Amino acid sequence: MSRIFVNRDSLSPAYVPEFLPHREEQLNFLLSLFGESVRRRSHLRCAQLVGGVGTGKTATAKRFAELLKSEAERWGNELRVAYVNLRKQGPSRFLIFNALAEQVAPEISVRGYGPEEILNAIVRYLTSSGRLGLIIVDEVDYHCRQHSRERIVYDLTRLDETAPGGYSNFVGAIFIARNPKWIELLDEAELSSLGRIQIRFPKYSAVQLRDILVERCRIAFRPGAISDDVIDFIADVASRPPINGDARYALDLLLYAGTVAEQRGSDRVTAEHVRLVHMNLCPTISSEDIDELPRDLLYVLLAVARALKTSQTPYVHFNEIKSTYEVLCESSGVKPVGDLFEALDDLAARELITIRGFTRIGIAGVSTEALLHYIDDVIRRIEEAIRG
Repeated sequence: MSRIFVNRDSLSPAYVPEFLPHREEQLNFLLSLFGESVRRRSHLRCAQLVGGVGTGKTATAKRFAELLKSEAERWGNELRVAYVNLRKQGPSRFLIFNALAEQVAPEISVRGYGPEEILNAIVRYLTSSGRLGLIIVDEVDYHCRQHSRERIVYDLTRLDETAPGGYSNFVGAIFIARNPKWIELLDEAELSSLGRIQIRFPKYSAVQLRDILVERCRIAFRPGAISDDVIDFIADVASRPPINGDARYALDLLLYAGTVAEQRGSDRVTAEHVRLVHMNLCPTISSEDIDELPRDLLYVLLAVARALKTSQTPYVHFNEIKSTYEVLCESSGVKPVGDLFEALDDLAARELITIRGFTRIGIAGVSTEALLHYIDDVIRRIEEAIRG
């Protein structure tokens, strides 16, 4: 039994708390926008959740989905929710729509179907069964930059047009993006069906981060395991550059500082534990970033990190990464990706690495001095993710 934690999982990226401090306004707007659609037959509505990393967009969307499901049940309706992260799910419409089918209509088989046929089958299932559907599409800006030809925004915002009687039984589609200018990547037809409703998620202040941490500590830690002073310290650290109000980083600090305290036999998390973790925790690669990576990209990122550690420089040549990657794949029994530079370009699009030609590839947003502190932590966390 842990002397520090009661519920360690409540600090993970996947955990969605019942109460989201300082996101009540966004949550209430979503409920007012979609609430009526689970009471009576309505056309599909769309919304965009826009804000930087660690601003609560995904947690708000998932909490909203839980509340909307409860509201639907209150009116005698069943709401099926599909959440798809486009950084993790895969680039093609087939993979994305297949993920929708697995979550919204697991009772039907879409084996052998093309993308349009999968969507049509889902709509037929919903309309024939009387069930409702809600789609949450995360990291849509990344997908539109990397895979613009797929045009999933067009497909998902026009589901009613292909449905019998003009009702698909999908009550809404929510698109989550980091940059409000992502809509500039869309054509006029996509913009027309998407609409321009953007719900903004500003960065958290130190005071707001403190409220979030207090609420999460209440769930995660044993009474007395962490003091208000330590919570204030974490909130202050996470509100300043280069973290700039990233709640995910603040929660990572909590988790890893608690783990360090536990490993050292302490029954309290101290500021020294936090300092130790902060000194070694890379601010530009969060645990959520690593969790979202497909397995083949985890090996590519690990090769970059190992090449940087070997060179002890902020940038390495593509050939150094290539040789490190080949050795890594051979020793791990992993099939290499078809195009390594394309995989590196994908990591750059995810803002995990920077590419300045073939000769200068490094970890994004990390200075030369900081890199030596961070690289061991980055390697350790990637290796843990690979081991599962």
